[in-house]
Amino acid sequence: MLEKLVHPSKITDLKMMPFPERRSPAAGPIETVLARIQTKLKRRRAATVPRLAPFLEKVERFGADFQGLDDHDCSSSAEEIRLRFMRNGLTDETIARSFALIREISYRSLGLKHHPVQLIGGYMLLHGRLAELNTGEGKTLTALLPAATAALAGVPVHVVTVNDYLAKRDAEHLKTVYEALGISVGLVEHGQDPSTRRAAYACDVAYCTNKELAFDYLRDTITLRGKKSRARVLVDQAIGDANGTPQFFLRGLHFAIVDEADSVLVDEARTPLIISREVEDSVAAETYQAALKVAMNLRAGEHYHLTPKERQIHLSPLGHRVVTESASASGGVWAARRGRLELVEQALSALYLFKRDVHYIVADGKVQIVDE
Repeated sequence: MLEKLVHPSKITDLKMMPFPERRSPAAGPIETVLARIQTKLKRRRAATVPRLAPFLEKVERFGADFQGLDDHDCSSSAEEIRLRFMRNGLTDETIARSFALIREISYRSLGLKHHPVQLIGGYMLLHGRLAELNTGEGKTLTALLPAATAALAGVPVHVVTVNDYLAKRDAEHLKTVYEALGISVGLVEHGQDPSTRRAAYACDVAYCTNKELAFDYLRDTITLRGKKSRARVLVDQAIGDANGTPQFFLRGLHFAIVDEADSVLVDEARTPLIISREVEDSVAAETYQAALKVAMNLRAGEHYHLTPKERQIHLSPLGHRVVTESASASGGVWAARRGRLELVEQALSALYLFKRDVHYIVADGKVQIVDE
């Protein structure tokens, strides 16, 4: 199962951010209702809209033209497709050319030619939809189509899977096809040194696991603290730190294809990924005790609302007022209204959302999250 997370047409918006990525707006009641309506409309359209016969016919037509070219001319055609993407964007015409060329080079390099169902799957992934393929239907070959097409369009691509073996297998298996298209391929694995890891992410297409990608993203967000402008980030990426070492691993989060999407985005997503470092705790123990004392006196439904399924707690307006008025002589973070609210919400989460030996254990004096 594969899913594309960010549509390539949105990339121009992403580039304006300090760290290019898609930021999901906070969903209020109105946005939630509209999202449900939109989902229903998409489901109705899904049965009638994807009539891809004309697209498949274009792929076949362009494919017949590419069959008569030698390897050098095929490479030149890849450069021509790059220019078409730069001029016109991701139009169906150019996507069909790209798919046809990728299919032809795949057949020459691997002896494998994409079937119509794989062409349809690749098209769906490129347009932000989810494609489900049975075992043996060629998920790896299907993912090659949108990954290489997005890379030809100048979009950094991550192909995300569940373990290092699959990431390495797919990257090595498809490398000759990517290279024939003029696309660089990187592999991110557990235990790599930082310079090798950065070089892999700098490639046009990077194969990696969900956990490696997530932890490198967390490291980059820590590095990003205090850098408010895109220009500052670009300077740091260019010259590195005081020793000349680049500070960031990723080029941003632009376009991702997720293999085994149900496992990565549902099963494994239930376990939080935590990155930690030794820092001096600026919050005194008595401040935590004050927050815990206030939290224990709050009543569910009146002062706060608990949603166990989503593992979230939100203070009600009355709860906000009670916490705001609970200033004490603790000082520090507790003296600030915002600080009190955040500490009390964390205390409520500790009291009612996380249970010892169920959601976490304490071993050797350290808290460890349980992988459910």
